[in-house]
Amino acid sequence: MIGLVASATACCLPKRSLLSDLPTAVRLGWRFVPGQILGYQLRTTHAQAEAPSVRVERWRFQVVDLVGQVATLRADLIASTDPADQAHTVATRMRLGRDGRVTPLVAPDCSAVGIGLRGCFSDHLASWMLALALPPRPVRPGDRWDDPQQTEPFVPVLPDGLEAATRSRCTLADIYRVDNGEVRVDIQTDTELRTPDGPALSAAGTATWNPVRGLLLSRRMRVSLLGAGPDPGALDLHLTFDPRPLQ
Repeated sequence: MIGLVASATACCLPKRSLLSDLPTAVRLGWRFVPGQILGYQLRTTHAQAEAPSVRVERWRFQVVDLVGQVATLRADLIASTDPADQAHTVATRMRLGRDGRVTPLVAPDCSAVGIGLRGCFSDHLASWMLALALPPRPVRPGDRWDDPQQTEPFVPVLPDGLEAATRSRCTLADIYRVDNGEVRVDIQTDTELRTPDGPALSAAGTATWNPVRGLLLSRRMRVSLLGAGPDPGALDLHLTFDPRPLQ
């Protein structure tokens, strides 16, 4: 728990003047409540030589069960700019721990769906972006921890039959206050899958966390595939918390 202290004069000062009032370490974790509903918007931009394509989705995550430190969430796609999404309803379930780690109930395996890979990957990308591993101990700027689960959604993107060396790490980059005095934490993420003498995939970005509310506020990631023939471009992913009421 972070204690926040404000004075009558501190409220009017620029945020960086409050550095002396910041916690030196924070404990990160979701604060789930049964029945809780969270809205997120995912913007996916395929950056390529031609005109980039953009897809925007709005997702509804509801905590349908909570046992100990693990919540079962139902994820529903409730709006999309892609006309193809109007033909079917995407609804999945996932188990997400307070520490942000996914337990076995998650999106279906996409490794053997052939031409359906793109749809399978897209349908569950928002859930994977939400699953950011958080350390069990208080952390300070500069602290690092591993997040091996972040490589899983990208493995099917590589050609079948290739063994990939994987690495995925998170770094606490900064603790700061925003204009309303709330504490924010920035976490840098860096994921790499590399095959011997073959293609490699990198995914790097930044997540912003609210440690008081126990909530992921935003996450950006750029996914690049290298050494796979003609340049396929990159995917720019941006997940943001959407506070608008959800039905």
